[in-house]
Amino acid sequence: PYAAKECQGCHMRATNALVLPIEELCFRCHSIDVRKKYIHGPVASGGCKVCHEAHGSLYPFLLVSEPKEFCLHCHDRNAVAGGRGHKDMDTQCTDCHEAHSSDKEYLLK
Repeated sequence: PYAAKECQGCHMRATNALVLPIEELCFRCHSIDVRKKYIHGPVASGGCKVCHEAHGSLYPFLLVSEPKEFCLHCHDRNAVAGGRGHKDMDTQCTDCHEAHSSDKEYLLK
């Protein structure tokens, strides 16, 4: 909506206040399946802005940082590297993990 100058999709025209509480706002247009067994913490709490910028980004999917290192802003690199299947961390996390929800533990695909 921002790029299309459709501000009223999220903001009230007169006051610029949000049309819904922030934790509900993104789900107004984006459908993310939250009926899966495992839900990523920010998704479960409506914290889309933990990972995504609302008004623009240099990165794909309006991410707040570089995709290859993105998950390591919250997840400890050493803890992740010590986990099974993480010997070679030259790939993006989303090559093996779903970003939002999964029926498999650790949000595996």
